[in-house]
Amino acid sequence: EPAESAQSTFLSRKQTNGNYDSQRKKKRLIKKLLDEVSKPHILYRKCIYLSPRPNLESIHRKILKEEFRVLKHPPPRPSIQCITYANYLSYFWANNNNTQETLGIKKGSVNEWVRCHNNDLPYTEDTTTSIIIVMLH
Repeated sequence: EPAESAQSTFLSRKQTNGNYDSQRKKKRLIKKLLDEVSKPHILYRKCIYLSPRPNLESIHRKILKEEFRVLKHPPPRPSIQCITYANYLSYFWANNNNTQETLGIKKGSVNEWVRCHNNDLPYTEDTTTSIIIVMLH
């Protein structure tokens, strides 16, 4: 794994003099720091998601209430302060009948619009190695 080899390189450069406890502590520290990084936006802290599905409180908001229908893949709801909150709202906007009619989308041509699919993009994500390389410079 590239991340593991980059971590090992980083730790060996710090010259731990064979002190493996020191290496383990540094690996744990790196993992802890990486856990705080938002993968879609590495310059932002990780957002905390409030619920796996929209709840009654969010459904009662005007934009989500208009022509609300049960959808199969609603995204998890982030805090309103989170940078990805607009993505959350875009899911409901894209699946709104008025939006689709205004955009000229034929009724029934798409059952449900989703913003992204997990693991089907043609590239490899390696945030860990990128962050460690930045730490080395």
